[in-house]
Amino acid sequence: MNRRALGGAVEMRGTFSFKQRLRYRFDNLFARGTLPVMLALSLALLLLFVVAGAVQAVFAWGPADEPVTFFEGFWLSLTRSLDPGTFGADVGPHFRSIGLLITICGLVALASMIGLISSAIDGRLASLRAGRSLVVEEGHTLILGWSAKVPSIVAELVEANAHVRNAVVVLLSEESVEYVESRVTSLTPDMKGTRLVVRTGDPTSLVDLARVHPAAAKSVIVVAHDHLNADSHVVKSVLGVIKLTSPAGPPIVVEVRRRDVADALTIATRDRTIVLVAAEIVARLAAHVTREAGLSVVYQELLDFAGNEIYMTPANRLVGEKFGASLLSYPSSTVIGIASPDGTVSLNPPMHQVIRSGDSMVVLSEDDATIGHSSGPQSWTGLTNADHRREAPRVESTLIVGWSHYVPLIAKEMDEAVAPGSRLDIVFDPSIALGVSYESVPVISQTVRLTRADILDLTVIEQMMTDNHYDHVLIVCYRDSLDPAEADSSALLQLMAVRNHPLVGSMNVVTELMQAEDAALAELARPDDFVVSERLMSLTMAQVSENPNLASVFRSLLDNDTVSLSLKPWRDYAADGHTDFAGVIAAARDRGETAIGWRCLALAGHSHDLGGAVFINPPKGLAATFADDDRVIVLS
Repeated sequence: MNRRALGGAVEMRGTFSFKQRLRYRFDNLFARGTLPVMLALSLALLLLFVVAGAVQAVFAWGPADEPVTFFEGFWLSLTRSLDPGTFGADVGPHFRSIGLLITICGLVALASMIGLISSAIDGRLASLRAGRSLVVEEGHTLILGWSAKVPSIVAELVEANAHVRNAVVVLLSEESVEYVESRVTSLTPDMKGTRLVVRTGDPTSLVDLARVHPAAAKSVIVVAHDHLNADSHVVKSVLGVIKLTSPAGPPIVVEVRRRDVADALTIATRDRTIVLVAAEIVARLAAHVTREAGLSVVYQELLDFAGNEIYMTPANRLVGEKFGASLLSYPSSTVIGIASPDGTVSLNPPMHQVIRSGDSMVVLSEDDATIGHSSGPQSWTGLTNADHRREAPRVESTLIVGWSHYVPLIAKEMDEAVAPGSRLDIVFDPSIALGVSYESVPVISQTVRLTRADILDLTVIEQMMTDNHYDHVLIVCYRDSLDPAEADSSALLQLMAVRNHPLVGSMNVVTELMQAEDAALAELARPDDFVVSERLMSLTMAQVSENPNLASVFRSLLDNDTVSLSLKPWRDYAADGHTDFAGVIAAARDRGETAIGWRCLALAGHSHDLGGAVFINPPKGLAATFADDDRVIVLS
């Protein structure tokens, strides 16, 4: 700055008036908050009382204008500021004047203090509603981020903690507290004792993350939002949590969109995270349930916290025995696999595999309290049908209606399970799904045919179903181009057209939706129809957050290369059509398979019926009489 400019600045210093300077000081004082202003008012009143007391003592202007001491005058001034009615009985003109002045000043000061306190309380409440305060919790489940999955995740955590005292779910996202609470409570009005604590902030900010105390959390769930850069936000949130927690901190369950991001994140965090690729999970589930009618209810039962759940229990008395001898050893639970001490899970392992010390049994049970203790190995001579192999793939025809980045993954999953010569028809709206070509669907065993049609032209779908005999129909929502509500609406319209077709009775119809609340609109149909929604991903994340060891179980369930979950004709398990569940388990064991339930129409409406006459982990002594369309649910 040059000298002339400096001289101008110096000259400017004398241009402010005393009133301006005084007001500026007052403005700064009020800007500092409620407490400094109240302290200033209190000091001003105290000074007034001191002056009034001194005047009364010096000039003998006490009551009736009689002499008083300084302390007596101070006390009289203080009481008149607190009780305005006191000066009504005063005598003496000087004393009355002082009392009136003190009373007016006291009223103004006290009214100002009351206003400041009220304003401070309102401000604090507004701050709390804004979700900016510190979370002082321990053992809570922490959810970072927001998407349509979060209400379903919270609902499952509430179900999981229904019998847990002081269970807490803490949610940090950039959404407002009012919006988050309304969305969560609309799906879960009864929290069953679980407290929901919502905070607003940036899950990628260390300052905001520190407010929700991740180091003391039981588990952390990082949700990918619905924007294109979701994975970058997830990675930043995960790194923030790791920075604020110790190496032995809570398990971190992470949702990402891309497989390469998942692999890199797993390596970078040294296996501290359990990374789930949403597209792969939903695509595999959609492919599995599309090809197998009735399988949807089974997956739903295995993934949610209602009904039967997957547990791991120490092998104890089964150590040294073969897996096949353990299948009937738990009276109220169904054994499905073995978990090694290193975390490796093997579902439906070879029946002759020996259970080692430190192994745990993977079982299906209604609750951890119902697992009970093993009664020890049951007598078993070995496989009687040792040459049994998996059924050969069949030639199948599938119609996919709609498009998203899930479709190539679904097609790839189907391609690995069908025989060469299978057909895959895809009908989509080119104005919504851009850039779709035959190269977009890299398959080997299936012949792909792409049909372009307007999203609302349902006659094209009806004509294709008339001209072609499809085994399966899958309706996929346009999640990449439309908002969730619009994508679900178009999918539901297409579902109605498919269901109203006269040939639909021979087809298995599956619909994928984005919003869990829309599932109820689509589940009003026959039992074999199923809705693959964001809820499936929510169920998986909630389950893994409660028990990280289940991640390996779910990977095995969804990987056809290791184990296959299927519904098979009952004749291979009950020669005369009548048996109990223990008999089914024994028959499946002799085929190298693990039975976990059945679909028996004769038992529809039974207390263990999950819907559609499907039973998972029924009582061992429950007898069934099978009909032609009944099935046995097995891992093979």
